[in-house]
Amino acid sequence: MIPRMRKVRLVIGWVIGVLAVAFCIGAAAKYWGEFTRYHTGISVRMLIVGLACMLAGNLSKAAGWFVLMSGIGSPIRFLTALRSWSYSQVAGYVPGKVHVFFVRMQVCQEDGALPSKVFTGTAVEIILSLVSSLTIWFLSSPHTPASREFLQIWYLAPLILMLATLHPKAIMTLMGLYYRLRGISEQEVPQMKLANILRPGGLYCLGWLLYGFGGYFILRSVVSCPIGPAPSAVGVAGTFTFAWAVGYMFFISPGGLGAREGALIWGLGAWAPTGVAVVVSLLARLCQGSLALGFAGTWWAVHHWRKLRISAKGRHNSVSERSASR
Repeated sequence: MIPRMRKVRLVIGWVIGVLAVAFCIGAAAKYWGEFTRYHTGISVRMLIVGLACMLAGNLSKAAGWFVLMSGIGSPIRFLTALRSWSYSQVAGYVPGKVHVFFVRMQVCQEDGALPSKVFTGTAVEIILSLVSSLTIWFLSSPHTPASREFLQIWYLAPLILMLATLHPKAIMTLMGLYYRLRGISEQEVPQMKLANILRPGGLYCLGWLLYGFGGYFILRSVVSCPIGPAPSAVGVAGTFTFAWAVGYMFFISPGGLGAREGALIWGLGAWAPTGVAVVVSLLARLCQGSLALGFAGTWWAVHHWRKLRISAKGRHNSVSERSASR
């Protein structure tokens, strides 16, 4: 029964993903004419700066994963953290959020990390990312033309709840509950301190801030002339982090396809016409997806190069020992 339900969810995820892609393509075709009225050419310099900001954001968040795993009592090598985090970003485009956990579990087990610890670290990372991205959005709201729409109590309530969940006692309670449900009686719950949360939390916040600024420079790379109110870098950055949070919480769609673009189009509407917002949202998705693939591919290549180097060194030492024994 369970495998059948998994298959059903997988099929639904793929169908929604295909529909989301069709929606994005249809929106681009519909508003392309409006976009061309404002587009005067691509600024390669701005685009490179935007990609560099997003890449730096990825490095910061991967470093946050490395520090987080150490904080919950399951330290891993930095290269393992880079590989597990980057692979999981690509796995996020496969329907079903569980693939992110499975990929991380397989990679982190190379350093002896228990699946329960990887699960806990992933859960804490999700909370840290949502809190960071939504906090950046909230703090950037005064820099948006429609700031009053953002300052609502319905936003503050879940933010306070998520911040409370980051308290070390709350995390240790959740870990203990998970161990009992899984029957892991021999595993002790690590004693976490506030510093174990604040250190990775700062890196995640920096990573999402860089991601948002990357989106701002991507916007400026395709629209060089003033459009509507002058775009505020902080305001646009907050819009991009908000769109990511919306896409992630729309768990049915792989990688938040469609939901993230819709939220970004709505948010960028404060500065740009709909046609420009549609094209920018698709360009941002293309840049982020390409960076995720390149980031994961780079660390995959580094890992296998190191394995080949160690293997070649071992063969060389073995030949040298045999020659010396003769």
